[in-house]
Amino acid sequence: LIPSPPQPLSLSASQPLNPSAPRSILLRARTMVQDRISRQTVLLGMAGSAMMFALIILSSTATEANYPTELEDVGNNAVTGKALVKCDRSKINDENFATTGWKKKDLCTAEAADTGSHFVCVNLPTDFWVKTGQAKDEADAEKNWPKSGPWCICMWAYANYLRQEPDFVDEVKCDATNSWVLQKYNKGITSQCNALMSICKKCGLSDKACPESC
Repeated sequence: LIPSPPQPLSLSASQPLNPSAPRSILLRARTMVQDRISRQTVLLGMAGSAMMFALIILSSTATEANYPTELEDVGNNAVTGKALVKCDRSKINDENFATTGWKKKDLCTAEAADTGSHFVCVNLPTDFWVKTGQAKDEADAEKNWPKSGPWCICMWAYANYLRQEPDFVDEVKCDATNSWVLQKYNKGITSQCNALMSICKKCGLSDKACPESC
């Protein structure tokens, strides 16, 4: 009879090592098993990292899609319901403040990041910065603040100045004032209600947000 050839050594993490085998074989076998386990662990780790990265990308994309910084349906519209026109500062000789708007494109665009809410386009009166408490005095206003002319002002500053000068509404540019003012003014606060009502009347609006009285 021809003896059967010896079977190759087959090892896996689930197979126990034969304690009667020679010590050199046991050590070699243990090393092989440990190497296999290490490779499997590395592969699992890489797969887990790839999956985590994919989840982060998907999460980021979903966040950007669901929570835009600029509202597409109203953020670029005027109170008139049409697309914003420029609060055009191109004819004003003001080297330090040549453009206005949150994005400095002469547009009073509305974004959540603009915490100052610079949504109202007006022709700035000469004393605006002092009367709204933003400049210390006339010298400070002349040196450090925009010159008179079209400017996207803070909607709260508009309410503040209007309270002192009711005719200020005449300086509002309706087609360049952002529609966000219709939603952001609090009609429960008299100064804001008056500001909103003045814009509604000046621009001939019939929006449901417009108060009949304050």
